[in-house]
Amino acid sequence: MLKLIAASVLAFLLHGCGSGGAPLAVAAPAVAPVVVAPVVAVPVDPMANTKLALQSAATGISSSLTVVGFGSSVSNGAALADAGTQAPVMYLSHQLQAKSAALRVTALNRSVDGSVVAQMQFDAPRTFGYWEAFMAEGKKPGLVVFAFGMNDGLPGAYNTGQTFPFFQRRLAEAIRLAQAAGADVVVMTTPHPISTVVWSMPAGVPQTYPVDLPANVAPEAMSPPASKSTVLKDMLGHGILIPVSERHLQVNDAARKAAAETGAALIDVERYWFEAVETRGEKLFFNESETVHPNLIGHQVSYQRGIDAFIAALLTK
Repeated sequence: MLKLIAASVLAFLLHGCGSGGAPLAVAAPAVAPVVVAPVVAVPVDPMANTKLALQSAATGISSSLTVVGFGSSVSNGAALADAGTQAPVMYLSHQLQAKSAALRVTALNRSVDGSVVAQMQFDAPRTFGYWEAFMAEGKKPGLVVFAFGMNDGLPGAYNTGQTFPFFQRRLAEAIRLAQAAGADVVVMTTPHPISTVVWSMPAGVPQTYPVDLPANVAPEAMSPPASKSTVLKDMLGHGILIPVSERHLQVNDAARKAAAETGAALIDVERYWFEAVETRGEKLFFNESETVHPNLIGHQVSYQRGIDAFIAALLTK
């Protein structure tokens, strides 16, 4: 249902990174958020619900946990043969379920292809938000996962004001809404696109961030320009240069800050991605012709590795 709604919101988003990895195209620059999240104290234990469910199940007490995921096509498992078990929120849910037969995990993946963090809440000129739409279903979340970032770092969002300067604020507001509903919250950073991705603005769309430029922006006129959008950096301090997206570095940094600001848990998928690219290159992690959707191996070395480590840490605390 959310996918149908999202497709109709032409004033906000014309198309996102679907199965072909096309860049976002935006009809009009986004405006500052108008929804103010409730004031929520930073949780003493950001995973209290999840830990209680696991601990109860471990003693044979029947327990339940509803896991809700929000993100884009990467979170929906585009390029995966079995998205029902391999997509990030589904994999997390299955791994939690596998810890005990006494634990009943319900997984609700509310990710929407082509979406960005700014769509989580009502914000003019849109008339809905993914969070409001989920809460209208009357379900109570125990654990909420935010796994955005890929689309937020593409020019169609990044250079049209949908991502910055409000990304951290918007994500933090979404986190607080989930916390106010009584949920644990996990934020996941995103892998990077393959270095051969074409960096360009959608035709007919002006650049509004970080500086204004009229529509039909030439690739080298973008900020950063196409030739400097993917750069080689030593991200792990090992003296090894790997290709990284300048835009996605900024998006992931803002996601980490939003998690820290709100006391949400963090699975830093980006770091696992860098470790894998440093040792194995990047081509192995994308199917042929794909540029933004990691394949199963790409998910295994990033999302799934991070999720496995995260759950292991939960069980030892």
